[in-house]
Amino acid sequence: MDIDVLAGALDSGSARAAIMARYEAACDGRVTCSPHVFPHDGTNRANPGIEASWENGGFGTGYPVIDKDGPEIYADLLNHAAGSCRIRGTGGRGSLRTHR
Repeated sequence: MDIDVLAGALDSGSARAAIMARYEAACDGRVTCSPHVFPHDGTNRANPGIEASWENGGFGTGYPVIDKDGPEIYADLLNHAAGSCRIRGTGGRGSLRTHR
């Protein structure tokens, strides 16, 4: 990600429509916890890699206890997203790249 381009878009307001569209999508009730991942292919994963139980009540009324934390799920999600981009004909441009 080019931070200078992002800062310029935010400062000029040219990113406002995209930000507000994402805000509206977040308000539609599809997001059930954080993080909630929505790949481009329409699938979604709520709190990927985490298995939790609740003490002193259920979801949202007690407090969560993390029973399993599987960070390997993130590599799977990135590979899934990259595969979805290739399927959609982007030539693999959706693959993970690092910014230096």
